[in-house]
Amino acid sequence: PGASPLVTGAPAAAAAAAALGASARVAPRRQLRVVVHAVGRTREVGWETHAAAEYTRRLARGAPPIAVRTTLHSTPEVLADEVLRLTPPVVILDQEGDQLSTEEFAEMLFARLFAEGPRASFVVGGAGGLPPELRAGASTGAGGSRAAVERLSLSRLTLPHRMARVLLLEQIFRARELWSGDSQYHRSSSSES
Repeated sequence: PGASPLVTGAPAAAAAAAALGASARVAPRRQLRVVVHAVGRTREVGWETHAAAEYTRRLARGAPPIAVRTTLHSTPEVLADEVLRLTPPVVILDQEGDQLSTEEFAEMLFARLFAEGPRASFVVGGAGGLPPELRAGASTGAGGSRAAVERLSLSRLTLPHRMARVLLLEQIFRARELWSGDSQYHRSSSSES
């Protein structure tokens, strides 16, 4: 699918759905990768760790396959330092970011982010939220160049950071299924909450 601008507002869902309907059957031919950067420790194991592992497996098996890796950083400061070195595209999960429908998220992910390259990075803040350096909405890419980043809100609610990672992976899975035209179940509807 070719890159297209993301339209927000009331007609956005209809525009994104129309765009997806026209291009949903076309899947990228290269291996896609998602790297989720978060604050945490590998020894933290709970239901959300198991849920994240399940979505990682599902994404690897579908079409197109998406390899997901989570990189855990020991502190918010280490997270900020690493994120400031990433090359675009980078999406920072931020309560103040853009709120998208499932269709709009699929359009952003496949028509914009993966159109730039086969890898997209997502950033989840820690228990205390995002470090101040990441709230600015820009990151320094490789070689020191400044590059704008996307800011995405999963909800206006404050979410636990470990749950936000699971919700992000679920939405990437849902977007991939929608984009590939695999299942009507993955389309949003007025009855979905």
